[in-house]
Amino acid sequence: MLRSTTAEAVVKRFCVSPESQRTLAVWQTRNPVVTQHVLAHVTQTPYAMTTDAVSEVLATTEHALGEVKKADAEKVPSIRDWTIPFAWTHVFHYALEEIGSPFTYQAFRDFCRDDPKARSMLWLPALEKVSEAGLEVGTKLARDAMRLRIGNAYYSFLRELVTGSSGSRV
Repeated sequence: MLRSTTAEAVVKRFCVSPESQRTLAVWQTRNPVVTQHVLAHVTQTPYAMTTDAVSEVLATTEHALGEVKKADAEKVPSIRDWTIPFAWTHVFHYALEEIGSPFTYQAFRDFCRDDPKARSMLWLPALEKVSEAGLEVGTKLARDAMRLRIGNAYYSFLRELVTGSSGSRV
């Protein structure tokens, strides 16, 4: 049987104090679409992964930051500080479970473009933000800033997949 973690198990384990229970209740009222997705999520894929699988992805991925110049891209605060209703981890874990293995940056980009849920979680909000920021700073700089924002989040996710692993299992 494949090991898994459900949202219910996480809530049961970590939401034990009255304050954490109140915080959860408030969060659940903020955005029903996000709440429904997160509470239905089941994590299985990381338990079956090896660090070698993540290393292979790192060896075959295109550079998530591309040719973006960080100093320039960070001059677009509306994208540098941009957030989406779904936390980055929600989007990446959704992709991980749907794809079933660690993924390259280009596979993640294609997944977000093509998968209806991922499209609504990240692709469309990113396009909207780039369009909005592009009016102020130009389309190329807005796209570069978004690439930096999403690329950094991608690398953080990969780092989290191997952090705390022992041996060859993630």
